[in-house]
Amino acid sequence: LPKWEQLTAPTRSVREAVLIPQWAGTWDGTAWTRHGGGGAWQRNTGGPRLTGLATYGRQAEALGRITVTAATLTLRPHSTSAAWSAQIAAATYSDTGPVQAGATISVPVQVGATSLTVDITRIAAQLLTPGTGLALVGQTYGGVQASGDSLSIRITYTTR
Repeated sequence: LPKWEQLTAPTRSVREAVLIPQWAGTWDGTAWTRHGGGGAWQRNTGGPRLTGLATYGRQAEALGRITVTAATLTLRPHSTSAAWSAQIAAATYSDTGPVQAGATISVPVQVGATSLTVDITRIAAQLLTPGTGLALVGQTYGGVQASGDSLSIRITYTTR
């Protein structure tokens, strides 16, 4: 008889991917606009409500069945005259504005900031749902660019 050997579980390899926005815009309460030179903007006080949204198409879905172990979002803020707090949430596109899903992540944006890296691991699993992107849903006025690496998401994951 051949010698019996216990089978080992397949190893899970850790991988990385970068999701880049395929579309970004701002909902002004009545329509999608290219407010403030484009990108995504937020505001809920001192003027019409603004809610920004970036969508990523089916990039996350194309990775297959994965478990996200870490995720960071790169933001390149537009210039503003005052510090603001970016409020980030998972959301989907609709013809009547972004539909927010779940918790938010807050990050302070100082005057003159040119780049921020935000840990979004806590909400990253929601990005695996087709059609889900990221929205700026905060109270204070501010916006981020939608060019270069701004609004890109670096995810670390394992396959299931």
